[in-house]
This record gives sequence, structure tokens and C-alpha cells, in this order.
Amino acid sequence: MTSFIHLRAHSDYSLGKSIIKIPDLINKAKADNMPALCLMDRGNLFGSLEFSMECLKNGIKPLIGTILKIDLEADTDKREPHSEIALIAKDQDGYQNLLELVSLSFLSYSDSQPHIKISRLLNYSKGLIALFNSFESPMAALIKKEQYKVAERLLEQFHNSFKENLFLELIRTEKNNWQFHEHWLLDKAFEKDIPIVATNPISFLRANLSEAHDALLCIANSSYILEDNRERSDPDHYFKNEEEMRALFSDLPEAIENTKLIALKSSVFSETRKPILPKFSHLIEDETLELQKQAIDGLRKRLNSVKYNINQQEYFKRLEFELGVINKMQFPGYFLIVSDFIKWSKGNGISVGPGRGSGAGSIVAWALEITDLDPIKFGLLFERFLNPERVSMPDFDIDFCQERRDEVINYVKDKYGAERVAQIITFGKLQARAVLRDVGRVMQIPYGLVDKICKMVPNNPANPITLSEAIALDKQLQDMCDDDPDLEKLLSISLELEGINRHVSTHAAGIIIADRPLIELVPLYMDSNSSMQTIQYSLKYADAAGLMKFDFLGLKTLTVISQTVQLIEKNRGIRINLANIDFEDKKTYQLLSQGHTVGIFQLEGAGMREAIKQLKPDFFGDVIALTSLYRPGPMDNIPSYVNRKHGLETPDYIHPSLENLLKETYGIIIYQEQVMELAQILAGYSLGEADLLRRAMGKKNKQEMDEQRAIFIERCIANEIKEQRAAEIFALIEKFASYGFNKSHAAAYAVITYQTAYLKTHYTAEFLTASMNLEIHDTSKIGMFCNDAKLFGIDILLPNINSSNAYFTVDGDKIRYGLAAIRGVGIKATVDIQEERRTAQFQNIHQFIERCHNLINKRAMENLIKAGTFDSLYPNRAELFANLKKLIRYSQSNKLEDQSQGSLFFDEENDQGLSLSAVADWEDRRKLAFEFEALGFYLSAHPLNEYQERLKKLGILSVENVLSLEIKNFYKCRVAGVVSSKKVKSSKRGKFAFLQITDTTGILDISIFNEKLLIESNDILQEGQTIICDIEIKNDENGTRMVAEKISEIHHTMKSTLCACHIYIKDKISIQEISTKVTDTGLPIKLYAELDDGSVVHFGLEKPLFIDYKGLEELKKLII
Repeated sequence: MTSFIHLRAHSDYSLGKSIIKIPDLINKAKADNMPALCLMDRGNLFGSLEFSMECLKNGIKPLIGTILKIDLEADTDKREPHSEIALIAKDQDGYQNLLELVSLSFLSYSDSQPHIKISRLLNYSKGLIALFNSFESPMAALIKKEQYKVAERLLEQFHNSFKENLFLELIRTEKNNWQFHEHWLLDKAFEKDIPIVATNPISFLRANLSEAHDALLCIANSSYILEDNRERSDPDHYFKNEEEMRALFSDLPEAIENTKLIALKSSVFSETRKPILPKFSHLIEDETLELQKQAIDGLRKRLNSVKYNINQQEYFKRLEFELGVINKMQFPGYFLIVSDFIKWSKGNGISVGPGRGSGAGSIVAWALEITDLDPIKFGLLFERFLNPERVSMPDFDIDFCQERRDEVINYVKDKYGAERVAQIITFGKLQARAVLRDVGRVMQIPYGLVDKICKMVPNNPANPITLSEAIALDKQLQDMCDDDPDLEKLLSISLELEGINRHVSTHAAGIIIADRPLIELVPLYMDSNSSMQTIQYSLKYADAAGLMKFDFLGLKTLTVISQTVQLIEKNRGIRINLANIDFEDKKTYQLLSQGHTVGIFQLEGAGMREAIKQLKPDFFGDVIALTSLYRPGPMDNIPSYVNRKHGLETPDYIHPSLENLLKETYGIIIYQEQVMELAQILAGYSLGEADLLRRAMGKKNKQEMDEQRAIFIERCIANEIKEQRAAEIFALIEKFASYGFNKSHAAAYAVITYQTAYLKTHYTAEFLTASMNLEIHDTSKIGMFCNDAKLFGIDILLPNINSSNAYFTVDGDKIRYGLAAIRGVGIKATVDIQEERRTAQFQNIHQFIERCHNLINKRAMENLIKAGTFDSLYPNRAELFANLKKLIRYSQSNKLEDQSQGSLFFDEENDQGLSLSAVADWEDRRKLAFEFEALGFYLSAHPLNEYQERLKKLGILSVENVLSLEIKNFYKCRVAGVVSSKKVKSSKRGKFAFLQITDTTGILDISIFNEKLLIESNDILQEGQTIICDIEIKNDENGTRMVAEKISEIHHTMKSTLCACHIYIKDKISIQEISTKVTDTGLPIKLYAELDDGSVVHFGLEKPLFIDYKGLEELKKLII
């Protein structure tokens, strides 16, 4: 063992300052035979528990420290402090004081750089060891200014407070000019008998990693490596061994020995704890009795309201069993707390999900209104949630209306105390692509080249690939780096920085509730953008610290449902209670079977839409099954499930005794609960034992599986099942169990799926309106909903400055477009316009400008015009657009005028307003193009309208026609549409894309697997482009797919198509009238005159003439 201990080790929790991960730090200390080590991160204790756990696991004594910034001026909170002090916890008092100081540095100064006042530090000095150096300590600035007497008084103040726990710290590195600074410290050490100690800051493990550390400093400080005036890495800040440190301090050996003295002084570290359960209420003495009372009363209430046959004895027997397990595990308070804030939410009109995860399998949860699913009716198992044979923490994940989730959290803060409730911190890491971009930026490598390198790294968020794996897989990337030293350096630095902590954030859903102020248990953090404290440990270490997490999730679909219900009541006077809707509604299942799943929770994807059309669900169990099967692996069973449901395939129940269990899913094992019950039926497992079997199968641990196989086969034999058959069954269920789904979760989420389907079926306008309002900034999704509305015969009314609100509204049996959905306009401006309109509607465009000139900018005004928002006030969009600068100039002048001086827009005598220059209005095609720019899709008309007759003649099918085809294997056809979205992806085989096109009848999803076709068609596969696509429709066990074989731009195709509009002139239509319909593009015109004797004369034309869709509609005598 060495007798030197490093006391200044910085991990990557010193964000932007160190490239060392804690496990690597511990491994290095262990390799150097260091008996103890101090983690000294800057300003935080983020890693203290992880560090303690790793040290103890490796036989190293952990010392917990931090470096805090100090404000020497006690009366100024806003001052940015530069002085720093290193503190180490000596004992339990010191550790608690360290928690207080670190936490208060964030909580007290969340609007500035975290720090503490010197007075607070001295008040919390008990049990702390302080290290003072001459570079960063409170004396450093005074020494630099040669204010030695002031520095000495300050040192004396600290010495009086910390006494024998004050050490003067000597740091000897190349950059810090230590010879000059050290002299004063040594004088005072000997004069005042203050011990000295040698340290070396550690920011990287090996000397050759200084370059990578330097790059990190540039990333953190937004600087470039080639900049002169920037923070630079100190090449001495690596993990020096004892020999190097003794050589460096050969003149002061006691400074080395004192590192061990400090290690011996310290006897405290961050500890793990058993779960600390918060108390539900101090007014309730016995939580067990309270839970029992609430559960029994709640179950009676539930059973009195059910509309199906039940055996009450069965329900109360299950309740008694569950209560026994919950009480034995000492979790009654947990259930009461969750039930309380859910009941409060429902009582205050906040939508709460019916359940999530395995918690829906508990009848106690159902009785307490935590869930809304009868677990006995749906065959859900409590043991999947809380296993009496394996103690684990309960974990209810609760979904709330996205917009009102914060209200629930505020209720919890008020009830249990803000000091006992906190969010959980998360740490964003430098992943493969991100680190390449960051390092490339600070190296000033051209963005295009860095972007090209980044795109060579496969992007799979579900299973991220490391940079080293990406390099190993890509020969082209290897060759590029071999040929370019800068790229080789980019990769080598990126490999060293990959995976380190980059920034902090907060857990999306997790909230901690404790039985005491959290500052007594863990260090706290405060984000400047939040009003709620956050614990400094990530979720893994929050659990290890014994803290109880409650998940408050915001689910957008619940907000859609809530707003739909409100709209129904407002527009129809009907109050919907979703708990009482009919789950056997034939119209709802008909809608699902037809694939009208836009906006339906969990069923929106193209693949899911095809699957549900094949399935044709007719009962709720089908919805649960499909949402469970539609995942990689299980989805291979969808064709069998569909065929068995429709009698095309005979179910295989594996064993006669399993028919009742597997009948619901036609012999296919879909759910984890089925695996558990199967083991109970065939091998006599208790459900608790069966849950352990399920877990073992999921982990795929060979030793554990061998043990479970032997037990299963032995018990099956005892149950008169032959050994060979038992082994076959075990192998079969092992396969299914590896991807079996949690039925409790599937059933609970299927309830939300069905609720959205029911609302869409019976209250379509309200449902689509609410759906669009939740996607108000996503024009692509709004376009999809608008197309869907048309399929249901619901008109979308154009935006109107006097009729439209900020959000979409239901107008009779139509939907009025929301102003905030127009690009570049925004919520605030449109809400303000809506509010201004309450006084009186706008009579003309001048009045609008007069009253709203301070609410919108030029871009917003342009898009309002393009979208036709002012058509009711000023129908000539082109004229309004052309005069916009004039209007804005006058409106800006108007801002400077006092209200009493009158309007610059209006002539008080004639009230005619500002005169605008005359401009011819845009032609229809141009209007449509501008409308697309403003809305993101076509609303008032469709570009295909002018081609309808020619498309029919060419045999090009509509989307509606394509979707209604009944295809056995494959079929080839042509479709036309406007590109609404394109998603390009990469695989080992090359690039491919998923395309979505729309026509006047619907939306079609098309796949492009031919990379050459994708590249050649790239220019025309842009949003808003109108294309013709030759597709092959494939129908196999994977469902129905539309695969593109040829893609062309529609105008090019139409020009090359011999098709014309033949117009016959009779008495009613004059040549002059026809001339007003002539356009530059569209159908070529052939003109004829029908004479009195019945003969026909064809007119020869000097130049080609065309007519568009609008002209065709107006001409009554049309023959193609």
C-alpha cells in the first residue's frame, strides 16, 4: 500500500472540467495500490454515492469532498465569487454540513453562480477539513495584490474556525508558478503551526490525455483549440503515482505524509440505505388500518357500479390476500399516498390514466382508484406487481393530463412540504455523434465534413452504437481517417471524451417524496429555470440512497381526451363519462377494422393500421392482444393470431389443460401473465414462484435457466406430464417468455386506445379538433388530421380573422381553422388578436392594422395573408401582400403617435382608409402554393384537382381506390399525390425511405427500398411536391406494403401525355367568355364550333391554349 493519498480527484461530474469516469478513477487507484482516495468535484456532490459504492466494492476507503466558491463580501448576494475552498467531510457532522453547504449554494443562489458566503461557511465548519492553497483560496487574490496583512487576518479567521482541521495545500504544477505562491503559505504554516499537505489536481488519468482534456475545456467554454486567449489544460493534471509525488515534494516529505493523516481523520462517506418510506399523514396513527378501511370501502363502491356478473367473495378474498402482502412488506403508506393525489386530481377535473405498468394487476389499486381496470375480469396478476416471494419496491407509474401535471405535483409539495419533495437529476452524456460534432467544432474542421462523418455512425436511440463500434463496422470511415491526420485526431479525441457527462437535466417523470427534509439525506440542486429543488443523485443512486420515487407522467392523449369531452359538452350539451362507455360498441370496432386510426392512441402507424385492418377486431381483448404483439419479435405471430381468429388456422393450445388459459389468444402465448399461470397449471408453481421463473427467462442467465428447467420438468412429471413433453413445453414457453408483454400494462393502455377510438367514432369533429389543438405547432400532423376530417365528411373552414380563434374550434358540423396553426404567427399573438376582437369585429383591413399593429410582425402578417385569413375583409390577397410594406410603415409610425392624435390610417372625413396600390390577384395555382407555405399543406383545394380527368384517363388510382383493393399476393398500379412527409433511414443495405402522400381522398404510406430511385427522385420528393408513383402492393405475412418502383413529377408526366380538353361552342357560350378561362398550364384546349346544320368545325390555333381545374368546373359543356 502507498502512503500517499490523492485528495483532488475530479470526475466527469465536474462538468466540462474532467474527462474521468468514476469506475476508471477507482480502477486506477486500485492499480496503484492506493488505500484511500478523495473525490473532489467542483461545486457539487453529484458523484459522491457512486464513488463511495465503487470504492467500497474495490476495497478503497472513500473520502468525500468538494470545491465550493466563496463570497467574501457577506452583504452582496449578486457578486460573482472567484475564491474557492476545498472541503472534506471528516465525520458525520461534517458530512451533514457538507450536504447543507453544497445544497444551499444552489438553493440560495439559483439565479447566479452557485456559491456560499464566508459567514455561512464558518458557521457550518464543524466536522469539515479545509484545504487552502495560494491559487484559488480566499487568500489568493489578497496575496496577488500583496495585501498580506488582510490575507493573514483572513487566515486567522479560518484557523480559529477549523482549528486542527485546517491544512495549507501545496500544488506544484507547470502552469501555476508555485515557487512564487508557495513562499507565503509555508511561512504562515510554520509561524501558526498549520499543517501542510501536498495535492495534485486530477482531470485525466494519463499524461497523454491532456490534449483530449484541452478539447473538453474548449467544448465547455465555447472556444477553439487554436485560440490564444482561453482556458488551457495543465499537462500536470493527471493521476501521478506516489513515486512522482514524492519526487515533486522531496523537500517537504511531511506534505506527502499528511495526505494519509487526512485519510485517517476522515471516517464518513455517502452511504446506501434501506427504503425510507414517507408517512401518508401524521393525523393517522395506523396506516395499515387506514389502508384496509379505504380498500374495503373502495371495493364495495366499485362492485356496486359494475354491469357484469361477479363473484363478490372472489374479489374480497383477493383483496384480503393483497392487503396481507402489502402490509407485510410495509407499503401501506405508499398506496395511500398514490391514491390520495390521484383522487385529488380526479376531484379537480384532471384526467388520470386508467393505469400503467404492472400496477394495474392489483385489486387494492383498483379499489383505491389508483387504477381503473378490474384485474379479475381481465385476468391480471398481483404477483406481477408485488411478489410476496421477492421483496421489491412498488412502482406505480401514473399518467396525467399533460397540461395539468404540474398542478398535481404542486399539490404533493403543499401536502408533504416543499422541502421533502424534489425532482431527480439526470446527466446528458457525450454520445457518439454529439462528441464528434463538439470536437469537430473546437478543432474547426469544416461542418460539412464533420456532418458526413457523423452520418456514418448509425443512429439508433433504442440501442445506441458506440463510436469504436461504428469505426470497426465502417471500412470507409477507417480509410478516411488513415488518409487525413485531422480526422484521425478527431476520432482519437472523440473516443476519449465519448460517454462523459456533458450537462444536467431533470428526470421526465420521477418525483421524490421523503419522510423528512431531503437536505438531511442527500445533496440538492436547483435549476435556474425551475422553482422546485432537485436531488443531486441520478435515479439509480436515488434508489440506493433509500429514496422513494413516484412517477408523474404527462400523457398528451389524456389531454386530447379531456379537451374532447369538454368540446362535446360545450357544443352538444352532452356530458361524457368515459368510465361508463360501452366497450362492446360495434361502430367503434367497425372504425378500427376499416383502419381509420389517425389520432387513435397506439394505432396511428402505417404498419399498425394495416395489421388492424387484417385483424378486424370485434372485442376488447383483440385491442389488448394487437398492441402487445406489434413489437419486434412478437409481431411474427400476428398473421397466426389473425388466421386463427378468422378460422383459417387451428389453434394449438400446447397441452389440453391450457386451453382455458390460452383460448383468449387462440393458443398464442402473448403475455407474461400467461407464462406465470402456465407454470402454475402444469408444474404447480405458486404465482410468486412463477414470477421468479418469468424473470429468469427474461434475463437468459444460463445457470439460472438450467436450475429452473430442472425444477419445471420435475414438477411436470409429478403432475403426470412426460419428461420429454415437459422439456418441449419449457423450451416453447422460454421462447415466448423472452418477449412476452406485461398484460396489466397492455390492458390499461388499451383502455385509452379504445376511449380515443370511441370518441372519434361518435364525436369525430370534437375529437379531431382537440387532436389538432394539441399539435398546434406541427403543420404536418395538422395536415394529416385535416385530410382525415375530409374522409369523415367534415369540412375544415379556412382561417378567418373575424371567425377563427387562436385554436381550432368546432363550428356546427365543421371545424374552423385556428390562427395559431398558421406558420410564424404563434399562440400569444393570436390569443391577443382574439381578445382584441371581443370589443368588436374588424370591419376592414385598415381597422385591423390600426388595432393590432403592435401584436404581429411582418412574417406573421405575410402568412396570415397567404392563408386567406383576411379574405372576408380584403379578398385580393396579392394586392394586400404587395402593399404590406406600406401598411407596416404606417403602423410603425402609428406606434409613435399619441392615441389622442387620431389615426394615421383613416381620413376622418371619408373613413376610406389608406389607399393601396392596385395589383391583380394571384391565380389559383399561385394561391395554393402560398397557402401551402403558410399552412404546411393544401386546404382550400388540392393541386390534383386540375388533373382529375386526365388521371382517370391514364388509369391512375386514387388513394381511396388503392386502400380498398383486395389483394392476395401482389398488385401493381399508379397513384398520384402531394408529398406530405418523407423519412430517410439507413441500414447496412443502404438508404431507404418512408413516404406519405395525400390526394383528395386520403393518405397513403409508400416505402422506397431502391436507393438509386431514392437518390434520383430526391429533388421531387420534397414536401408540397405533386408526384406520380408506380407502386407494387405486396400482401404477405408481414402485412400490406406499398413499394415504389418509379417516381415522376406530375407536370412533366402530364405534358408528355396526349390528352386534351375539347370545347364545343354553342350559342350560350361565346369565344370571349372562353378566353377568360384560358391559363398558361393545365389541359390543352381543342376548340370546335357546332353549326346549325349539325356539322362541326375545328379551329386551328396560332399557339397552344390551356384550361385549369377551375375553368373546367365553370364550363358546363365539357367533353373529354
